[in-house]
Amino acid sequence: MGCTTSRASAEETFVKELYDMFTSGNIEGLITAGTDDCVFDASDFGDNVPYKGTYNGKAEAKSFFEKIGKAWGAGPHGGVAITFESSNFEVKDGYCKCSMKIRQLTPDGKVLLGTETHVWEELDVKNKKWKKFTVTQDPDKLHDIAYDPNTNQPILMCKLCWSLFNDGKIDDIVDKANVPGGTFSLLQDEAKESSVVPYAGVYSTEKMKEAFGKMMESLKMDETMKWNATDFKADGMIVTMTAEADMYTVGGAHIKSTEEIHVAEVVVREGGALGTKDWTITKGSAHIAAFTPKKAE
Repeated sequence: MGCTTSRASAEETFVKELYDMFTSGNIEGLITAGTDDCVFDASDFGDNVPYKGTYNGKAEAKSFFEKIGKAWGAGPHGGVAITFESSNFEVKDGYCKCSMKIRQLTPDGKVLLGTETHVWEELDVKNKKWKKFTVTQDPDKLHDIAYDPNTNQPILMCKLCWSLFNDGKIDDIVDKANVPGGTFSLLQDEAKESSVVPYAGVYSTEKMKEAFGKMMESLKMDETMKWNATDFKADGMIVTMTAEADMYTVGGAHIKSTEEIHVAEVVVREGGALGTKDWTITKGSAHIAAFTPKKAE
């Protein structure tokens, strides 16, 4: 049987079951599914990563999950699990390779953001057993960066919010990345002029979905939309970002700017994980111009 990416094989189905065990906290089930001589290889991580290593046999594999559970704040222990999403499966007999996207906030203020590659070998799909698992970081080195003492975690927290927005994960921005009691302020440096923009205004955290809903109704939220931060500067827990916008309204008006300013306040929530509280967008004249009715000639 050759390698395939076009169908959900028994290998892919089994591996997804193992991932479901991990995300639901059924570590005992995941370990039980390993062979007695199973190998869990996480040696690609840097020395600062607390769960780096090669784990041989069930007892050592279990210790890996204990370490990562403590580091990530599993269950009620202060961590915030946002994304653990597999894709791009390549399978053949007894073998499965895939990409894993991770967004995780740890109880000691670390932010994990990026992708890694998983390889499962010597899978026995009939008896639901795995023998070898290897995880390697993709070029973004998400684990190494998260645990690098020189990493600016508030900036990484804001990058996580941008990545959620560009993936259309609005609920995760509001419910997981943000903390209650904050504000979402859009174009209020030109409050009078921006009244023509459907999503302009000041929204509480609890009303943020209303703002995003108005964006979705009035902007083309498709592959043509480009809205990203191009520069980040942190002053303590305040992050100032320059953003580039290149998108269209549903009416076809072009919004193009390289001068938008986004300012976010990052806070430490109860339990230790970071979160964004206030987010302010100014210098949005391109939005105002796009929604201002054209005068008849």
